[in-house]
Amino acid sequence: MIDEMFQVDELQQLCGYGLKICDGLEIRQPTVGDIVKLGESEYFNMVYTLTAIPSDMKAQLDQMGIDWEKIEDFEFFCMLVCSLPLSSTSVLFGDKLDFSQFEIIPLEGTRGCKLVHRSEGVVIDEIRYKAITKYLCDLHGIVKKPQFSGNTYTHKMQLEMAYEDWERQKRKKKQEKSTLKPLISTMVNMPGFKYNLKEVLSIGFKEFMDAVARTQVITSTQALLNGCYTGNVDTKKLNKNELNYMRDIGK
Repeated sequence: MIDEMFQVDELQQLCGYGLKICDGLEIRQPTVGDIVKLGESEYFNMVYTLTAIPSDMKAQLDQMGIDWEKIEDFEFFCMLVCSLPLSSTSVLFGDKLDFSQFEIIPLEGTRGCKLVHRSEGVVIDEIRYKAITKYLCDLHGIVKKPQFSGNTYTHKMQLEMAYEDWERQKRKKKQEKSTLKPLISTMVNMPGFKYNLKEVLSIGFKEFMDAVARTQVITSTQALLNGCYTGNVDTKKLNKNELNYMRDIGK
């Protein structure tokens, strides 16, 4: 049902299009400059909060007394997004939709719920939640990886590993380096890339990341072709698709 109602058009996304979910709820695609202006760390923390699933935060949920296997993805989303400030989310959803103004409303006769915006009247139910996260995951190359333990021992081990990962993330955050800086620096100095440093700020995030990936494909393909011509590559063992620099590079 979600695929039929809110299909993400890959070509439109590459060309910078956003996605309208309903009246008052529309995702706009940020430019590279939008992300730089907001702050790379704040932007990606906001995106990961919007797309997170319980398996991503086992330890954090455990500290709250919640078993990650006993909470649904949408319920978890409702818990997280109400804490997001407008200063972060406006880059994706505009200045009117303040996520801190959403209220969790239980659905009568079920264990389900929905989010209702106090002033704008926008409703986010589970279907609209899936549309939001699908677009954002496609845009940022995020792959959701739900995990299930199956037994008590595995559950305990996964939780212990989650706490260790959490501690590593805390230490890593103190010495966090920019992810986009080396990508931007490489691309604006890459022969054939048509944007300079100021111009690259005006292009959509998807277009830029696609250019990064496509440049790597072209470079590796050219190296393989040179290897074939010089006899340094065994063409019998080579996947011929690797010689096609226009091949699908996936997400």
